[in-house]
Amino acid sequence: MNPPPPAKPTARKIPAWLAYGLLTLVTAGYAAATILTPISPRANTYGLTIQQIRELQLTLVIPVILVWFTALWGSLRFKRYALSIYDGADGKALNSVANGLLVLVAQLALGSLLQAISRFLLHWASAATITIVTNYVAVALSLIAFSLIYRGAWQLAKLVQFRSFRRNQVLGFVILVIVGILYAWLLAYNPDRLRSLDPGKIVPYYLPDWLLLPTIVVPYIITWGFGFMASAAIRSYQRNAVGILYRKPLARLSAGLFIIILSLTLLQLITALGPSLVHLGLQAILGLLYGLILVYAAGHILVALGARQLSKIEEVR
Repeated sequence: MNPPPPAKPTARKIPAWLAYGLLTLVTAGYAAATILTPISPRANTYGLTIQQIRELQLTLVIPVILVWFTALWGSLRFKRYALSIYDGADGKALNSVANGLLVLVAQLALGSLLQAISRFLLHWASAATITIVTNYVAVALSLIAFSLIYRGAWQLAKLVQFRSFRRNQVLGFVILVIVGILYAWLLAYNPDRLRSLDPGKIVPYYLPDWLLLPTIVVPYIITWGFGFMASAAIRSYQRNAVGILYRKPLARLSAGLFIIILSLTLLQLITALGPSLVHLGLQAILGLLYGLILVYAAGHILVALGARQLSKIEEVR
């Protein structure tokens, strides 16, 4: 009797209805908590009335929610393509990248939800405890997401023997150094990172410097390093992949992933160091946030379009 053929490698599929359903629940909680959170009369509100603040909240909440769903749509589309070619080495690598993108969506949504409901949790825990837990959850999910993306990207670069990887790696390292220096500079000049005499100000960490450095600063820099090195590896794979038909959709995929990683890194930087940027003024801060949100969404759209083109090529084959 002939032995049965070896089972094909499989990966877990994520039902789209489940992913969208969970995000809808998180979205509802985030929107409700944001609108219902009382505004402290002692807070720095840039001279805005309560009504103007509520209207401003809506202009932020609605785009953020739309971006979450765009990111989920792009990530699921990417994962669907990765699973369609999972038998091959590139399929497994792309699936790891797709899983990392999905974790990033979860990190953004859950992190925003925890921040939105923090005022309501003050009945059960102190502001310091809530802030510390929220920060550590964000760091942990970011590390998981970017390590998955990096692992998949590294496997892709190996498939093309790391051709042109060194050149792309140098660019990623330069960006990492610039972002790391900016992060350290903003953190050092943030007098409210541990405590604030103004109860209306946000205290971002509640951690002493000796604990802040190894548990928040260093992990974030490692996370961003994973992200930029992953971008270099994916770019190497895209430029050296076999088959001319694959080059254009892979270019969109590569550009989209780079945009996602860069914009999310800057968005995490601004979110973590928000109090240090108050002096820039409301319009500058809002413009920066809106710009990064739109760029992040554009990155996921590029990823989805690249995955869609690649899927069509596979169907023709």
